[in-house]
Amino acid sequence: MLTDPGLSTPDAVPPELAVGAYRFDRASGRLTCRAGAVVPLGRRARAILSVLAEQAGRDVPASQLLDRVWPGQIVDPANVAVQVSGLRAAIGDSDGSVILTVHGRGYRLAAPATPQPWGNIPAALSPLAGRDVELANAARLVRRDRLLVVTGLSGTGKTRLACAAARALAADFPDGQWLVPLGGSAPAGAEGLASRVAAAMGLGLGGEAAAGLRDALAPRSCLLLLDGAEMLDEGALGLVRRLVAECPGVGVLATSHVAHRVMEPWCVRLSPLPVPDGTAATAPAARLFLETARAAGLELGDAEAAPAIAGICRHLGGLPLGVEIAAR
Repeated sequence: MLTDPGLSTPDAVPPELAVGAYRFDRASGRLTCRAGAVVPLGRRARAILSVLAEQAGRDVPASQLLDRVWPGQIVDPANVAVQVSGLRAAIGDSDGSVILTVHGRGYRLAAPATPQPWGNIPAALSPLAGRDVELANAARLVRRDRLLVVTGLSGTGKTRLACAAARALAADFPDGQWLVPLGGSAPAGAEGLASRVAAAMGLGLGGEAAAGLRDALAPRSCLLLLDGAEMLDEGALGLVRRLVAECPGVGVLATSHVAHRVMEPWCVRLSPLPVPDGTAATAPAARLFLETARAAGLELGDAEAAPAIAGICRHLGGLPLGVEIAAR
């Protein structure tokens, strides 16, 4: 056996692997970079990568590669080395640290068992307190409709909820979850929004940006988080609906101060957190206050602090941003 103890078996290898800085889909044989562009591979090179991916983390004899890639043919064994060299060049593996040569034995794909999540959704710095129901509903609606607009006043936590929902939906959108900030100057129509999305995703679009974005996203399964969609005009909103209609793997989660008329069927309003009734410290707004204070290094005795915390939360109307600022 040309295997090392403790390494994964072929049955444990996932259908998609990280290969260096690239991702390889075993079913389609497609190798893509982080921006989503397909890396061109010859038929033989793709076949060799498929065999290595089947047994990621295990030694694969050169004789097995010959049998699988050139079945029933008499081929110079040097052809395997030539194809492996081409693969390394395609993925920038100049030091052979991704496709390892196991001298006297064969080759090994040193790929991690699972790829890292793609996208630019920021990591949570603190728990999303008091929003368990809203988070579950947001994820459910995105899965159902692939389009959701979270509306509400400033300070209600629309962006934090949307980012948490995007992270929760990572398995549903394996090609990444991408935050597209729309604050500042409003993107001009469909072309402006397409350019803003392409910039966030690192896509190079030529010609008409909107058409290019549709073509680029059509084969992907990814989530776009449009933060600040109150800035979008009718043309940009039309592009959002076309992306969802024409790209079956794309989902759009947006935040907006207003419920645009053309997006109203997909709008859900986020209300402030429920405030304490009396001095109860179990209300979501009070829990957020306590968690934020503790994260800032201030330990509060729940019973003695509860009346003051309840009063602060009621005074702030349960707005999460205000509660967090007060607690800090």
